[in-house]
Amino acid sequence: MDFIAFKGLSDDSPEEIIFIEVKGGRSQVLTPRERAVMDLVNEKKIRWQLVHIPSESEHE
Repeated sequence: MDFIAFKGLSDDSPEEIIFIEVKGGRSQVLTPRERAVMDLVNEKKIRWQLVHIPSESEHE
């Protein structure tokens, strides 16, 4: 299970977005897929994209 945290968002003052990789048991090693995602974050290859899905009332 993984998480994304938005530091400061509840105070209306977002400061940081944190990607949280949760490991259970004794394993602390990232899989190749997890490492690839971590590398993308570290290389700042991140984008914000807004998708608007019209409600039924907007179709009328």
